[in-house]
Amino acid sequence: MQESLDGAKGKVVLYENTQLAPQVMDSPHATHGTKTVRTYRCVEDECAACSYILGQNACAQLNEQDASRWVRIYTITAHPVSGFYLTPASGARFTQADGTAADRWQYHTALWVVMYTEGKYSTYIVDKFLAGAAPVSVSAWTQKFAPNKTVFTLSPYVRQAASEAQIRPADTSHGSVIEVEGKLYQPAEITR
Repeated sequence: MQESLDGAKGKVVLYENTQLAPQVMDSPHATHGTKTVRTYRCVEDECAACSYILGQNACAQLNEQDASRWVRIYTITAHPVSGFYLTPASGARFTQADGTAADRWQYHTALWVVMYTEGKYSTYIVDKFLAGAAPVSVSAWTQKFAPNKTVFTLSPYVRQAASEAQIRPADTSHGSVIEVEGKLYQPAEITR
């Protein structure tokens, strides 16, 4: 896991969104008034990107394993049952593995890993933010979220070209603004 995270240092997740100007929203016949807003977040600050990279590296290592053992990787995402933000089991903010308080989360993503080794199944969660460098049990991880206020979705981990194209190293930086392939990206706003 640490090797994957070290490889992610200096990489960013790029976002490009089209925004409509008010005149476009008011008139179905308007032909201009859109603009592309380009933002980024550091991979090490984004749970979905961290989980994606961890899964990507785990998949690469799976090809080297023998047939007597196997691994299944899933993406688990926590969403609030109602409202806009996740609620921690205790306190006002989630406490991250390094002891710091997290920003408010609209969702949170980690990897759910199932291993079969020597006739036995093991299941655990890999999450840089809530678990740190070591995997934790599923129950230890889910207990960090408020019961009855969180819904978890599980889906098979799938590598996607679009996701891999979105995670890139910055070509250059100009203060907090970065440049990738001639396009400038501003830091994405973080809800605190």
